[in-house]
Amino acid sequence: MSLKNDFWPQRPTKRIDGFINQHASKLIALAFWLVVIGGYWWLTDQYHLTPEQKIKLVAGLFVDHIYGPVLFILFFALQPLVFFPSFLLGIAGGILYSPLEAVLYVTLGANGAAQVCYLVGRFFGRGMLQSNPAATEFIQRYLSRLRANTFETVLMLHLLFVPFDLVNYVVGFLRMDWRSFSLATVIGSLPGILMFVLFGRSLGSIDKLMAGAPDIDFFTLALSGVMLVAGIGLSQYLKRR
Repeated sequence: MSLKNDFWPQRPTKRIDGFINQHASKLIALAFWLVVIGGYWWLTDQYHLTPEQKIKLVAGLFVDHIYGPVLFILFFALQPLVFFPSFLLGIAGGILYSPLEAVLYVTLGANGAAQVCYLVGRFFGRGMLQSNPAATEFIQRYLSRLRANTFETVLMLHLLFVPFDLVNYVVGFLRMDWRSFSLATVIGSLPGILMFVLFGRSLGSIDKLMAGAPDIDFFTLALSGVMLVAGIGLSQYLKRR
């Protein structure tokens, strides 16, 4: 027996290699997320940007260039990867763009983000239930029913304004029907999109908002509240049906 085998047992190394091989794609995804977050903090620290400067810089990218709306939609679609609250982007859309533009851009971005969440949830949920028999036994009692009623489940959760990204992550994790999920998301997210866009629109321009003196449009603010009530009321109606 060689000294190498005596002093450097291979079993721990095999365990580490096995773990890396089994979770390689997830470790790559985690590394990507850490690079994105670390790069953001490095840039802001490098240029000593204040929170106000960061907001104005990003807002300028979204509105001062012909490709601004494309950047806004792309940023909205990818925000689940950095856990940026989607409702803040909905409000920002109402502040930065005209009402019709805001609804269009936020709708495209939100549904893109929903697909990203679904894919991430499906990716990280792969094999998770099968590896935990106790969890599988508990969840399987409900999973078949949820999958058979994906459209109704997702639609009601969005109409109830349950956190948007959380719903989409869970639906992907449970590997529910993609087509039903996509259609329900398009329909169910509309009241929330209108609510946040109208709320953002009611706050006035970004300059006055950053100065601490928002020019509140109370009529538009009231319309935002109406969309909140309408979404919850519609979900209750569908639940009774």
